[in-house]
Amino acid sequence: MFRPEDLVFIDGAIEALSLVKEIGGRIFLFTNQGGIGRGLFSVDDLELFHAHMLAKLASHGIIISDIAHCPHHPLAVSSRFRTPCSCRKPEPGMILQLAKRWDLDLSRTFVVGDRETDVTAGVLAGCKSYLLEGG
Repeated sequence: MFRPEDLVFIDGAIEALSLVKEIGGRIFLFTNQGGIGRGLFSVDDLELFHAHMLAKLASHGIIISDIAHCPHHPLAVSSRFRTPCSCRKPEPGMILQLAKRWDLDLSRTFVVGDRETDVTAGVLAGCKSYLLEGG
């Protein structure tokens, strides 16, 4: 997904993010974006999508501290993005990058995701991890 008009929040996502805000937590996103590697869209397209998403979240009072993305994919058109990486979920690389950048204590960090790969990445990074099934 990279077109702003395609943005849809899963049921319960806004409420979950609002709860994190209410307890004073910081919110970070990490996302596989293999469409970049596959040539389906560009980093610029992704940044426009993220800007749209951040504006929608801000309208609910939710601020995202940072976003990490992985452009790699096994079917990437360029070997630059086809190489094995430590950032594509379920690997924990994006979480580890964010932790280093923001000096996060991963033992006091939790991951909430809508896919098992999110949960696995969180566990591998040393975080408590939960699956948001919506609703």
